[in-house]
Amino acid sequence: MAERVAVILSGMLMVAALLVAGFYAEQVGGCNTTDTDRTGMTETLLVLQSRLDRALAGLDSDLSAAAGRIGTGYGSEGLSWPGTSGELARVAGSRPGVINTLVFSRKGIVTVAAGDETAQVLDASLGDQAHIQRLLATFQPGMSGLFMAVEGYPAVSMATPVFLPDGMCAGGVSALIRPHDFIGVVVQPVIGGSRFHVFVMQPDGKVLYDSGGEGSDLAVDLGHSRFTGLAGAGRKIAAEPSGRTTYEYLAPGLTHPVRKEVLWATAGIHGTEWRVVITRELG
Repeated sequence: MAERVAVILSGMLMVAALLVAGFYAEQVGGCNTTDTDRTGMTETLLVLQSRLDRALAGLDSDLSAAAGRIGTGYGSEGLSWPGTSGELARVAGSRPGVINTLVFSRKGIVTVAAGDETAQVLDASLGDQAHIQRLLATFQPGMSGLFMAVEGYPAVSMATPVFLPDGMCAGGVSALIRPHDFIGVVVQPVIGGSRFHVFVMQPDGKVLYDSGGEGSDLAVDLGHSRFTGLAGAGRKIAAEPSGRTTYEYLAPGLTHPVRKEVLWATAGIHGTEWRVVITRELG
């Protein structure tokens, strides 16, 4: 926990330091940025980072509370005792983007599920998912990277162990999250009406959310880019938890490249990092 707090504080301090250190005083492409734009972009990024961290922590807290109550009620019926469904349903309906929740055994088999689109997951094995494997081996909570859910859309999964009163681990509770919806309810109220473009990506380039629409993948875009500045920006964002850069790209229908300024910071939980990226056109 202390390490996670240190990462968050480090990211926030580095982003704030960009303004103090005078990075924004430079002229980019012959155009001076205004104080209003500089301050607004930085403040917006820090708000988004903080709110995404809180949203992830809130869901993790909901899962942990449900797992505690399910473990307390464990008896002759095991993890499938009558109260389990109600606990899962409470978490599944707790916030946008949480599609369903489920309980899985020590063998990784789904025994109970609640929420939308659960028919395909009952009795399914989660044993091939890396974060579930780690949970069953270490009894620590975790969150996956982006994967294609059996329901047919990109998703991530957060999971936490279920402990019995005697301290034994009986399995875990997991929530399936559609990141475009989960992140969107955090981002849109903050950037609505602004000139800023926001996307959230994994360090491997897979895009979890894009304020311009669903379905982007920066890794693919960079691989096909004719502009080395864009590729360099992507590599820098992936490698560094926070920072600032600029890049050029050729938008569809244009004959001249557009120059953009980029700021980013990192949100996340249980060792899984999300790069929160905010951009704006210069000039």
